[in-house]
Amino acid sequence: MKHCASWTIFAAAIGMLAGCGSGRDLPLVPVTGIVTFSGGPPPKEGRVIFSQLPGTERKGLPNRPGRASFGTDGKFVAMTFEPGDGLLPGKYSVRVECVDGVPGPATPWDTISFVPSSYQPPELVVEEGKGTIEVSYDVPPNPKKRK
Repeated sequence: MKHCASWTIFAAAIGMLAGCGSGRDLPLVPVTGIVTFSGGPPPKEGRVIFSQLPGTERKGLPNRPGRASFGTDGKFVAMTFEPGDGLLPGKYSVRVECVDGVPGPATPWDTISFVPSSYQPPELVVEEGKGTIEVSYDVPPNPKKRK
């Protein structure tokens, strides 16, 4: 009986792992872009966060955020499950992060961020079957950033 229970637990674990797959069978749309700061290169490496707005996902697909890292050249490729796989169809709010240091009591976020808290890139609409989406985000200077 113990042997049978072990196999049941093993099979359940394998099934759960299969549910955490790569997303290869989902309609991911490639999204590439560039982040600039006042028209120039980023002062540091950073990231772009794509948060899918609830209710905008295609029926039957998960509501899943995406992300991308950019270097000092500003170029990025979005991912949801694996590097470069793209974003699921839907509408996303976008946030750009680029910081100089670690936030804490003596260093609030707005004093180390190169991105002003008021900066809100436009929403991104990701539609299946339209090919690669190319976007660009030009971040204005943060007047609160410490020198």
